[in-house]
Amino acid sequence: MDSVSIFFILDGPKLQAQAVLLAASLRYFNKDRYKLLAYVPESGVTDLARITRRAMRACNVEIVPFSVPKIDGRPAFESHYPHGNKILAAALPRASKISVFLDSDIFCCAPLDFESLVKPGEMCAVVSDYLTGAFSIERWDAGYRFFGHETPEQRVKMLRGRRLLSPPYFNAGMIGFREDVESDDSHLGKVWLDTSHRIDWDLGMAAERTFLDQFSLPIAAVRSNIKTRLAPNDYNYNIMHRNFDPQIEAKILHYHGFKHLWAWPIGPEVPKILSSEIGEALAARAFQVFKKHYAFPPDFERSEERRV
Repeated sequence: MDSVSIFFILDGPKLQAQAVLLAASLRYFNKDRYKLLAYVPESGVTDLARITRRAMRACNVEIVPFSVPKIDGRPAFESHYPHGNKILAAALPRASKISVFLDSDIFCCAPLDFESLVKPGEMCAVVSDYLTGAFSIERWDAGYRFFGHETPEQRVKMLRGRRLLSPPYFNAGMIGFREDVESDDSHLGKVWLDTSHRIDWDLGMAAERTFLDQFSLPIAAVRSNIKTRLAPNDYNYNIMHRNFDPQIEAKILHYHGFKHLWAWPIGPEVPKILSSEIGEALAARAFQVFKKHYAFPPDFERSEERRV
């Protein structure tokens, strides 16, 4: 099977709290099938909590510091852009044939099969739930033409709300792409960084800057000359403000806020899963250190005390 690296970001206490649960869930359901990498900006290395380091070690996660590069003499992004960390990490080299980025606010709840999902010459992602930002067809046209391409004729249907149609537009919480490419021009991560950098600095789309990662991603795929595989929704299932559907066998839950994770059926199992992977003592310490971020409801805390 093709080798796979799954990577995510450690930057600040909240993302650390999320990443501890993410790493444990990936190991619990996939054992040692995948290499796990946690990228942290060099400026944030000293801020990593001791419990975070210990949990990553227990889950066999390699912590990788990275620096923010300059591109053609300019910073990677025009101003502070936290979402840019995923793009910077995606552009870094990895030894595996497949790389998969996961947002830190994700919890794995079933075995994964990225080897079958990410084929040569392709990237994969789940269509966005909503058409976020003010991305009219005129703005898509401006983005693609800036790089010498026409807006694709393909239209995808958003998964929730009014189910609007749009040129390819994805939730950037899970992105799978190939590392075994012929050149940097075919490497999605490297082209994504160049694309988002140039849009941010030169295209004047300040109103949509929050969603720069999502806007630039499909453009980068076209520039890389790679096909986009629409991944099944269960590989990036958004549970925010969503009722549980027993007919949906989700593999990756994108919970956004911890209250949504605790309310989902797997929520009460999280302490058991964490204890299984890092031990009861470290799990109890993690819940104590990150208690403010986890924001357990009172009845959940009593359950957690019995479990850990």
